[in-house]
Amino acid sequence: MLVPGFGPLIAGLAAWLVAWVCAAAHAEGQRPNLVLIMTDDQGYGDLGAHGNPVLRTPALDRLHAESLRLTRFHVDPTGAPTRAAVMTGRYAARTGVWYPMMGRSLLRAGETTVAEVFREAGYRTGIFGKWHLGDNYPYRAMDRGFDESLVHGGGGIGHTPDYWDNTYFDPVLLHNGTWRKYQGYCTDVFFRAAVRFIEADRQRPFFAYLPANVPRAPFQVPPQYAEPYLEAGVPRELAQYYGMIANFDENLGRLLQRLDELHIADNTVVVFLIDNGTSGRAGDVVLRGGKGSPYDGGHRVPCFIRFPRRLKGGRDIPQIAAHIDLFPTLLDLCDLRYPKNVRFDGTSLVPLLVGLEDWFRRTLFVQAHGPGPPQPWRNSAVMTDQYRLVNGTELYDIVEDPGQQRNIGPENPEVRDRLRFEYEEWYKDVSERFDEMNPIALGAPQANPTVLTGHDWHGPAVPWHQSHVRQRVAANGYWAVAVVRAGRYRLTLRERPAAAKFAIPATSARVQVGERAGAVRIPPGATGVPVELDLPAGRTRLQTWLFDPDGTHRGAYFVEVAYLGPPVEAPDAATKPSPQPADQPDAKRRPPSRSAYD
Repeated sequence: MLVPGFGPLIAGLAAWLVAWVCAAAHAEGQRPNLVLIMTDDQGYGDLGAHGNPVLRTPALDRLHAESLRLTRFHVDPTGAPTRAAVMTGRYAARTGVWYPMMGRSLLRAGETTVAEVFREAGYRTGIFGKWHLGDNYPYRAMDRGFDESLVHGGGGIGHTPDYWDNTYFDPVLLHNGTWRKYQGYCTDVFFRAAVRFIEADRQRPFFAYLPANVPRAPFQVPPQYAEPYLEAGVPRELAQYYGMIANFDENLGRLLQRLDELHIADNTVVVFLIDNGTSGRAGDVVLRGGKGSPYDGGHRVPCFIRFPRRLKGGRDIPQIAAHIDLFPTLLDLCDLRYPKNVRFDGTSLVPLLVGLEDWFRRTLFVQAHGPGPPQPWRNSAVMTDQYRLVNGTELYDIVEDPGQQRNIGPENPEVRDRLRFEYEEWYKDVSERFDEMNPIALGAPQANPTVLTGHDWHGPAVPWHQSHVRQRVAANGYWAVAVVRAGRYRLTLRERPAAAKFAIPATSARVQVGERAGAVRIPPGATGVPVELDLPAGRTRLQTWLFDPDGTHRGAYFVEVAYLGPPVEAPDAATKPSPQPADQPDAKRRPPSRSAYD
């Protein structure tokens, strides 16, 4: 809703300001470069410029001083949804992403990403760090608009889709789809690669996306970065957390210095934000909650925007804004056309960045859905410049009570009810496709073979971390898949990835893909057990079982699926259906009628 009485005037002025900034950028020659930087699990108070009394972050403090600061900027309370919203300019729940695992961190194939739009406009595009929106085709960063992709697997180094036994030191990373070992600390590796990417071609503008995987747990960092905090009496785990931020800050300083040395800092948009609230400690900032919380400590984060050629920095912008606003804002700053097929939930913030003080009265929404189907109100926040409605029942005046200590809902029922109504309309809109699953492609020429991991199971318990795999958790689930080409497939079931060379303790295995099933004995010492099936094209479900000698069973945490060619006329005995375990879903369930990637 616009400010009463001034709506047309403000809207017209905002449009004129956006057009002026875009025209000025275009008139000065080459389009601006873009560096988008995001840290993982760092909170609003986890930097010096925001009042942390212990942590030293000189590069972040410099960027803060030179930037426009969105002081009431919000993301989702967990990382994968925030990343989806940043990439699309749309509420994450609308894109199929609302949880960090269980197949709900896959960005729906039909969504348009900021990388795709920038690449189409002639930009070189690169990602260096954490993607967390899908590890299989068609969800990988390299499938979603990035020319250069250097990432770890899953939601963190050491998660199930990541390289086996990976650590933050000398990590094995995916470079354009191929695992490769690197020397050094992970943050150093990602920043070095980003700088090389920036330097590689000075004739074309670039979009460098640097979503660091720090300071996410486990808190691994070279000792010299944690030592100053240990010496200051900070507890060890928090000292390591601070040390990870200190190392990131050092890398950020080198990056900013290199932009200066290349004489491109003036024409480079630098954006810094964080993916969710703190998993450490928020310094002296009084915010309630941390990562995963619907209170402000879970989703209010710093957002700095520096663009010296067009924007005068060193100013706070107090109006409420969110992750969904970045995509349209960056399009306007870089004078790029809006994609015709995208309905943004966010709005360009350029009028605020250039000094417009009057602004829309906005209502924004964030929500942290837990495992299982989404539910209205659970871990939700409805936000205006003045109010927060938490979980549909608690109302806070965020101006008078930033720590959210006094629920004023009982004495302000009209405000509470208005925000409840707005949430219900929003939820009805974004939940239209909640029942859909984002299927992983099998047999696609772009990724054959492909490796499925338990991280993306749909089910009550998910082995999302390699520690769960080592523990041999007795769990199972199914993968939503789309068979791209009808034909013969080999499915190799494993407890650990092929690189681990781990002998499967189980003695028999079973696999079910839609209505096709196969069962085999596992030879002693086998690290993988192959089952071949003829599969029709289309969407379906894939589930596996590994049976131990004592009768207990679990799913295969890793399945390599390879398209072999045309179907075999006479299937062998291994592909004939066999009796189903009691906990198996109905094998006769028909796949959804919707096409594979609608």
